[in-house]
Amino acid sequence: MATVLLIFIYIFYIGLGIPDSMLGTAWPAVYGEFHVPVSYASFVSAVISGGTVVSSLFSTKIIAKLGTAKVTAISTGLTAAALLGFSCSQNFLWFCLCAIPLGIGAGSIDTALNNYVAVHYNAMQMSFLHCFYGIGVTVSPYLMSIALSEQMNWRGGYRTVFYIQTVIAVLAAAVITFYFAGMTLGRILSGLLSVKYSDWQIIFAGEAVILISVIILLADKSITAVIPGLFLIGLGNGPVFPNMTHITPVLYRKETSQSVLGIQMAFSNLSIMLTPVLFGVLADVTGPGIFPGFLLVMFVLMAGCTAVLKVGDERSQR
Repeated sequence: MATVLLIFIYIFYIGLGIPDSMLGTAWPAVYGEFHVPVSYASFVSAVISGGTVVSSLFSTKIIAKLGTAKVTAISTGLTAAALLGFSCSQNFLWFCLCAIPLGIGAGSIDTALNNYVAVHYNAMQMSFLHCFYGIGVTVSPYLMSIALSEQMNWRGGYRTVFYIQTVIAVLAAAVITFYFAGMTLGRILSGLLSVKYSDWQIIFAGEAVILISVIILLADKSITAVIPGLFLIGLGNGPVFPNMTHITPVLYRKETSQSVLGIQMAFSNLSIMLTPVLFGVLADVTGPGIFPGFLLVMFVLMAGCTAVLKVGDERSQR
């Protein structure tokens, strides 16, 4: 898991480097079209640098509130929006305004990723991180030169890099999408299977799938295992909550089921709020590689509570 996360961080850092060297390549075409002096490139650079300085100074509070992953995704989105704005600019003022989110996004990503790698990885991986930034700044002038040579003009060059940044921006979200896709499919199957199987049978089947997926993640931490592992966790977890909710009036009197369901929903949302915080604290101490073990502990807790409820249900029916 730690290796997979590092790969994503490297990709984000390539994205950080791509916009940084584009201005110099594009500017000869830009200033001619906007009819401004060649020296005005320094104003654009100053705006970008100013945004970077401001976001770097405030990044500590922002990262503490949102977390590294969200800040990275949002910041990459800002840089992508800035690049799209560059490609649509009709005058120099608009071009400068688009430089603001570019600088803000770059500063936040830079601070967040550098701190995360410094805390969780070694010096070699930090050097590799900045090597990937070098890849980004090396590739972008080449992309712009291709755009200019193929008569796409500088707007096409910025638009091409916008597409690249957009792909990178959704990459924090892309992997977790497999979990939600699995959860959705799990609930569809749960609804279809409920015609033939009981709530308890579907719940235990779902938990069995979760256990298998956790074992997969414990055994293989490569990206090829993470994607199907998260999908299977979603697939197994999907039926558990709705069937637990449906069985509540059976476990408790119908007169009190409304109150019990209210407590269930409260604790469900409390878990959604606190579990990521708990994992974040543990990951800061031990590293993100703890994720499969953390899932196993959460599964044991869930399975144990399910077993207690099942025993109580059987006793009440005697």
